[in-house]
Amino acid sequence: MQNSLHFQLKVQKSTKFKNNILYINFIEPLKADNLAKRALLAEMLGNFSQSLPSEQAVAKKLSYLYGASFGASVLRLGSQNVLQFKISFANSKFLPNQVNLLPEVIAFLDQMISEPLASDNRFSDNVFKRRQSNLAHYVETIDEDHAFQSSLLVRKLFYGSENDNSEYILGTLGQIKAVDNQSLYSYYQEMLNSNQVVAVAAGDLSEKQLRALLEQTKLNQILDDKLTEKIPNLRVRFTPHKVNQSVTKYQGDQTTLSISGYLPVYWGDSQYFAALLGNYILGGSMQSLLFMNVREKASLAYDVHSNYDSLAGRLTVQTGIAATNKDQAQELIRLQVKHLKEGDFSETMLESAKNSLLNQHLSGSDSLRTEANRSFLNYFAADMSEKIWQQRLKAVTINDIQNVFKQLELQAVHIGLGE
Repeated sequence: MQNSLHFQLKVQKSTKFKNNILYINFIEPLKADNLAKRALLAEMLGNFSQSLPSEQAVAKKLSYLYGASFGASVLRLGSQNVLQFKISFANSKFLPNQVNLLPEVIAFLDQMISEPLASDNRFSDNVFKRRQSNLAHYVETIDEDHAFQSSLLVRKLFYGSENDNSEYILGTLGQIKAVDNQSLYSYYQEMLNSNQVVAVAAGDLSEKQLRALLEQTKLNQILDDKLTEKIPNLRVRFTPHKVNQSVTKYQGDQTTLSISGYLPVYWGDSQYFAALLGNYILGGSMQSLLFMNVREKASLAYDVHSNYDSLAGRLTVQTGIAATNKDQAQELIRLQVKHLKEGDFSETMLESAKNSLLNQHLSGSDSLRTEANRSFLNYFAADMSEKIWQQRLKAVTINDIQNVFKQLELQAVHIGLGE
């Protein structure tokens, strides 16, 4: 047993929750060729193991752990692809005899991740085929969700079809079907040897005990000694281009309009809070410029909202409209963006946005999952104290937002035309 811990570990200590939460994150640079493989690994490692060879066996074990909940999923974190194993379990203070579940929880995680349902360098064939078929079927159904499909297509227009960031996080239908059992198991071993591993915990837990238990796992022993400790840069690299546009026709009454622009302000930048507030004023609430002017006053949209991805520097507006309103809606959306670029909105609107975002942030402190997610994100940069977060939010002026949105460049427009 080596003294150095392969895991990077962050613990957010809190005694106010009845549960604890623990994430084990496998992190690698996002590559389109690996999306389907990682999604399939989440299926294989999140539902079965050698000692728990069925979903029923896993459920029974979780029930034994006083109703713990467990799952594996993939997520896009800026430039990185994260395969995340997450378990939530009871705080020992609220259990009979204050039994300490942590040793059994760590042993369970170790089994699920490091002892898969596999033999002879391949996963169980029947289980693999079933899970592959289920995932393929799920991805096929995305075509029926026109709003979601539009968001994927405008992403592809934004990045370009050959860019790793343009694809859906679960991969394409073709990629999923192309993965074979043996290559998936080989990729699983590659992941263990090359991915950075970050454990994040939140709740009433002893960091010393958690670290000691993780060091004793089989997973810790099989991880490669050369795992890098360099913290990845989450920012997605992007070079602006001419505006890409496309129209997709489908059967339906509603037309979708998705517009995406490059906003070169990232999480942690000095202008980050101005971008955050600007997006909220543009289309982040029912008091936003888009909602009030495009939906309510002009009645041009069934729904309209904006989203700011601070790890990618990407701002997207999405609407559901009537096909006959598509040109007028685009023009009115551009006018709302112009209001931000010219600082043409009231101090009252700005203060309302500040209060709303502050309340959302504070309410997140009452969620164990939010605490864990913030702790994980802060791993990638210097932690920002609660006091500094609030100070920077409150200090934003109309001129700050104006200066940020002057940098916004339109990059992509997609119309899902209902006929």
